[in-house]
Formats: sequence, C-alpha cells, structure tokens
Amino acid sequence: MAELAIKGHKERGKEVIALLEMLGGKNGPTASCEGIMEDHCYYIGDNLKIAFVESKYSSMLFGREAFTLEEFEALYPYKLRDKVLYKGNVHWIRGMLWIGDEILYKINYSDGFSLTHLKVTDLKPYIEEDKETSPDKAKAPSLEGQDYSEGRCGYKIPEGFKFDKVENGEIILKPKKKEFPKTYEECCEVIGISRHDVEIDLPYPYQQNMFNLFKLLICRDAYWRLADDWSFNIGGNSQETVYAITIYGTGILRDFYHALNCNRILVFPTEDMRDVFYEKFRDLINECKELL
Repeated sequence: MAELAIKGHKERGKEVIALLEMLGGKNGPTASCEGIMEDHCYYIGDNLKIAFVESKYSSMLFGREAFTLEEFEALYPYKLRDKVLYKGNVHWIRGMLWIGDEILYKINYSDGFSLTHLKVTDLKPYIEEDKETSPDKAKAPSLEGQDYSEGRCGYKIPEGFKFDKVENGEIILKPKKKEFPKTYEECCEVIGISRHDVEIDLPYPYQQNMFNLFKLLICRDAYWRLADDWSFNIGGNSQETVYAITIYGTGILRDFYHALNCNRILVFPTEDMRDVFYEKFRDLINECKELL
C-alpha cells in the first residue's frame, strides 16, 4: 500500500480520504486526515492508518510521484456502489484493492454474495436508461378542455400528473411523486383490510410479538403493491438487484443484493422505497428484531 499516494485537494479533500478508505485505509478518530493540504500526499501506512507526508518526498518514499485526484480518476473511474457491466450483466462496486501496480475492483458475483476482483479493463460503465428519451416512454397525456364564460377555458389535469409551468406557450405537466403510506393504518387501507382484521390467538408474550410481525408484513406488502404489485423472487437465476433491511447482531442494516438466493423478509425493489420504509417503521422493525 505504501506505493500508492494521492495528493491533497483543497476542494475535494473528503474524496481523497474516501478513496483511501475504499482501499482499506482507516481514518482517525484521534488523528484524522482531511485530505486538503495540496503540498502533501496521503497514503495508507502502518496498521492501515491513513497518513500524510510532504509531496516532495513522495518519489523517495513510494518510488513514484503521487497521483493527483484527477489523474487517479482518469485511470480508475469507478467508486463505491457504482453500477458497472461485466460480461453483459450489471454489478455493483463493493471495494478496491491495490496490488502491485494496479487497482482491482471488488464486485458482487452471480450468486449475489461472493466477491470477485477484476481489472478496470474488464469493466464497462453502466449507463442508466434515460426515460425521457426512451422509445417506449409514456405518451403525453391529453388535456380535456372546457369553455367558461368571458372567453375563459379550463383543462382537466389527468390523474397522476400536476401542473408544473407554462413555457413557450405550452402547459407543462409533471408526474406526481408517489407517496408511500406512513402508518400501519394507511398500509391497511392500501391492502384493503381493516386494522382490526388481524387477530392472534396465542398466549402472551407470543401474541404481541406475532402481532407486531404481522403488522410489519402488512406494511411491507402495501409498499410492494404500490410498486406495481412487485414481489420478491428468491434465486440466483434472477439478475435483479434488491434492497433489504436486515438484522446483524443487535443492529439494523440497509444493504443491497444482486441475484439474492436466500430469503430476506424486508426486501424492496428500489433503494428509495427501502429507506422510506425504514424511516417510517423503524420502531416496529426494532420490536421485531428477533423474528427477522
């Protein structure tokens, strides 16, 4: 690791440190580096601690000049959690290794759990499809006009859209942002059941534990229904990336999996949906920890 050093950057010091952390470096807390001293370079030293030294000594210490951040990014453009293509499939960057004279990227392999290490030349950038220019994008909704007195007219805005602005003589509409339910009661309405429909005939304390779990599953299913009746399919044959809330020890983790082939109870199709669910139902998740 002593061979790799990155020059400080006054405006992007956090990115310098984040890059070294992605390579396994540890920063602080007692002697943390900010990465902002441009006449210094930063590297991973003893015990994987991030350290720094004056740039004029970099050739002597590391056998080469330190990279600028821009030089490094030109050679190795991918960052943690970036999507990349490998052999035609979408994968996520999970980390980096500096071995010899080059970087190897860690990606989730086809089973969704094990990691494989690849050269930058093995990967291609994944470009998100632009839904605005996609040939199968939804056609613009038609507006139904209505005449009023005194030369006025009105237009009924289609469901799912709202007024945005008037531009170049055109009325611009935009899709309404989908609102997720915030409470158990609202989730029951989405599913179409009464909050009183769930009855548990078990001795205490099992009754309360199971009732909390049922409530959590109802809330999860309500979110799935709002995602066009999405459902979780276990198995490595699927290349779908899913976003999960899991329990590790006593902590609650938010993570993602590619081609997940084992069961997870709180799994969602998008990162945004998972995070909203976590924020709205964090207390209920805590109450169900031992059952998740």
